[in-house]
Amino acid sequence: MGRMLTTSGLDVAEDLISADMDVLSRASYRCLLCSFSQTCRQWLDDQDARDREERSCVRTTGVPRFCPNADQFNHWYDRKKQA
Repeated sequence: MGRMLTTSGLDVAEDLISADMDVLSRASYRCLLCSFSQTCRQWLDDQDARDREERSCVRTTGVPRFCPNADQFNHWYDRKKQA
């Protein structure tokens, strides 16, 4: 979950410090039970490779739709942009 958050442009320590612990707990639980772990790992590896090639850490895509936390992570990211 941490790698997905970081890859999606969020800093866990800074951006989620005020997040509701219940919401974080549910997101963690969804991640642990996710049936897309291999797909997720491959997507993250692809993003890392793209970032190395472009020498950029700027988010260009959102969290993939197969992620059970996509809506929540994108919500946190959107909230970060508005702050």
